[in-house]
Amino acid sequence: MRREPMKVLIVDDDINTVDAIRRSLDWEKLEIGEVCYAYEIAGAKKILTEESIDIVVCDIEMPMGSGLDLIQWTREHHISSEFLFLTCHESFEFAVYAMRYEAAAYLTKPFVPEKLEQELYKLISKIGRKQELLEAEKYRELWTDSEEYIRYGFWRDLLLEQIPAQSDYIERELHRRRLLLEDGSWILLVASSRKYENAWEEWNADMLEYALQKLGCEILEGKEEGVNILHESTEDMFCMMKVYRQEQRETAEQAGAELIRLCDRWFGCGMTCYLTGPAGLEELAQFRKQILKYDAENMMQRGRVLTETQWQTSCSGEKITMDLQDMEQYLIEGDQIRIMNYLKKLLEQLMKSQQLNASALLTLQTNVTQIVYVYLYKNGIRADELFHNDHALKLRNKAQNSAVDFLKWTNYLLQRTREYIQEIQESDNVIQTAKHYITEHYTEDIGRSQVAAAVYLTPEYLAKIFKRSEGINLKDYIYQLRIQEARRLLMAGARVSEVAQLVGFDNFAYFSTIFKKVTGMSPNEYKKAGERTKDESTGIN
Repeated sequence: MRREPMKVLIVDDDINTVDAIRRSLDWEKLEIGEVCYAYEIAGAKKILTEESIDIVVCDIEMPMGSGLDLIQWTREHHISSEFLFLTCHESFEFAVYAMRYEAAAYLTKPFVPEKLEQELYKLISKIGRKQELLEAEKYRELWTDSEEYIRYGFWRDLLLEQIPAQSDYIERELHRRRLLLEDGSWILLVASSRKYENAWEEWNADMLEYALQKLGCEILEGKEEGVNILHESTEDMFCMMKVYRQEQRETAEQAGAELIRLCDRWFGCGMTCYLTGPAGLEELAQFRKQILKYDAENMMQRGRVLTETQWQTSCSGEKITMDLQDMEQYLIEGDQIRIMNYLKKLLEQLMKSQQLNASALLTLQTNVTQIVYVYLYKNGIRADELFHNDHALKLRNKAQNSAVDFLKWTNYLLQRTREYIQEIQESDNVIQTAKHYITEHYTEDIGRSQVAAAVYLTPEYLAKIFKRSEGINLKDYIYQLRIQEARRLLMAGARVSEVAQLVGFDNFAYFSTIFKKVTGMSPNEYKKAGERTKDESTGIN
């Protein structure tokens, strides 16, 4: 089949690189009919919109937009050009991102003409095969009607309970989809990674999911008959699932172990694999639910391949009891070490009795939070504000995931509590912080509630220590600061009608009342008096 000459677009902000690529390759030999070029992303987009470009040879790092931005844009606009990337710096992150958008190749600069030519030849052959395939299959059913896709859809619907877990319903679905499955039992493998782990913080979550999917397909699919890998993702968990035949159990175990090893090696990402025993089709969906429930509670057996006898162990634990009175007394005494030792012993007991799970940690977290928050409230401190920063929230969210993270969160809570209690007792730092906040925000609609929140105190307690420290009510202090600025603005020539809003008063009449109370004059009287004084000082009659 004769095909039309192909078009290539070269995109690089370096003119010399573009010229070198154009001159160094035998385009006629490659059967390239036209070579276009652009020196920035905007120009490349214009060409891609107007021309049918088969191959884009593109630099990744450019000042006016990256090559990764360009490939993402083409995919969003359904432009199917093949991409060959060039870059000065090797980066696995770049490579993964490029693969996500199906880039064909990734070469480092300075480019070797022979190597570039080889990659272009591969791309040209690939495009040719794709064109031939499309031509041959244009009268066939759509890909979504293919057996592979139908088979994938069946397993997905079965595991996600879109098909009722009854033999007659399952048989009906197999018949409707024209699928044949071998008789016998099946094994479900679930590979799970928990998103609280460090790897998920270090990587872009979407990129890591994409990389794990690619790795999972490579390891779990293998050459054995089975199904495409099913993926499932929530806020806390990412998992992959595959169904094997019963006789493939050894293969499934080996694949799970290899997946765990490579996830740790390449991504620093913890992966735990769960295997069921032999089961009928109607049992698989329930097994999936049981595994995911156990995985959410599993603290102690991660990074392993767990068989059904291991993961089916009950996670329900005994009622956890803490001596709240003793804990509160330790807190009052400032004995942080004693509290931490008490909690460590409690965790050790839970581990020995196999009761350490997410539910147990949540119970402990709730009890510790209650003790600390009540103690702080008694001291006039708003704990909900004190611990509402990003660091505290991150520690709190991770505290249910492991004993180590729980102890880190508790230690932070106790240390921050002790430090702030000392700061309040000294009061000077708190008062200065409050005054600084007022100076920054007095033009806004603020009162003691807003100021108290800024220093993590209750409004009543802040008002008390502010009056004791400054000899003036907090409300009056704010008014004085506003009137001081209003006097300055009036002396500078600002209009009286504007000054009220500029210093934080929405009601002009109220502004005038407060102004007169502080200065003994109305704003207009003060402005006129200032103008007379200025005239007298300059000798104007």
